[in-house]
Amino acid sequence: MCGEKMKTMHKTVSVMIEQLKPADRLSLVSYDDRVERPLDLTAMDAKGKDKARAALATIRDRGCTNLSGGLLEGLAVLDERSGPKNEVSSVLLLTDGLANRGITDQQKLIDVTEKKVKGMQNPTTVYTFGYGCDHNSELLGGIAKAGSGSYYFMRTTDSIMEAFADCMGGLMSVVAQNIKMVVEVADAAVAINDVVTTFDKTVDVPGRKTTVAIGDIFSEEQRDLLLDIKLPSCESPTDAQQLLKVHIKYFNVLTAADEQSVASVVLRRTAKSTPDGAKSQRVLEQQSRVDAMRAMDEAQGWADRGDLMNARACLDRCEQTIHARSDGGQQLWSVGYAQDLRLCQQDMATSQEYRRAGKNRLASKSRKHGIQRANHCDSVEAAMAPSSAGMYMNKRKAFMKGKFGK
Repeated sequence: MCGEKMKTMHKTVSVMIEQLKPADRLSLVSYDDRVERPLDLTAMDAKGKDKARAALATIRDRGCTNLSGGLLEGLAVLDERSGPKNEVSSVLLLTDGLANRGITDQQKLIDVTEKKVKGMQNPTTVYTFGYGCDHNSELLGGIAKAGSGSYYFMRTTDSIMEAFADCMGGLMSVVAQNIKMVVEVADAAVAINDVVTTFDKTVDVPGRKTTVAIGDIFSEEQRDLLLDIKLPSCESPTDAQQLLKVHIKYFNVLTAADEQSVASVVLRRTAKSTPDGAKSQRVLEQQSRVDAMRAMDEAQGWADRGDLMNARACLDRCEQTIHARSDGGQQLWSVGYAQDLRLCQQDMATSQEYRRAGKNRLASKSRKHGIQRANHCDSVEAAMAPSSAGMYMNKRKAFMKGKFGK
């Protein structure tokens, strides 16, 4: 990283240092031909902030990109902590290039990241930031997924401040961690065909029980999972047939305690002669979210094979499906999905444009909808597609963007 990107990165981290509180701790790791730790984990009181600023000033453009070395060193910083530990901990990985030192195999690096994160004693997330158009979006997206974090595509230097603000706003509003949800049938005649989610899931008993590892959640966020279930025939109407039991366990960051909750899924069954009622807008919205994410992934596959026509057609078909499903676009929930699908098409006019920006944007948008978490960092895009920019945004993220924008 060099030039304006390096200058903006320095400015952004400086603002981040100012916003951190004395109870927060920060470490800085630099990586190129060498991997170094200019700042060990340090409390961000007045003295700690002075130390952090001095350490930041030593980070300059040098040689190659040992991305794996920098990432693993960052994770080691958190793994080596002794004594009391902050409840929320994360690694923010910044790069503007391709991994050409250390572990350079994409899948191997993603697998190593996932194994390392899952083996750590305390919950840790990894957020990835790709500067400009020369980084590997598949790698950064894969690392973010392995670390249960978000991937930010920063097309211009103007996006850097906003991306950091978005990420910091999220980290400062974590309310629960290590969320695990167990869905199991409550009626022997009910079968779970599928739990549709991008989060890691384990089919404990086929058709009977599935566990989903959701990770953390910010204030004001929600997570929606679509369930495909097979129901038994109903001989007579009933007001309350219990279909499923849902058990959720998590660490409550606000109370610093493990908590759990149990709920039942109950359905009112009607006679066969009863006319169909109105479809649930909530379910239609989640179907559209999943469809948009899958269309983006499919379009990326077509485009990577050089077939931009089919890639664009895939996104267009999805937009038309959502348009019809939402009463001709009359439902407000459909607007953001449509805007994102159109934005992705704009970066696929030519192979050159796709390689320059389209691939990165598709990966970023797909990740956003897959985990229902904002990762917006483009003011020009926000003006073009305000509904898309506001999706999944919480108040703390918006507040931090105001701070970083000053």
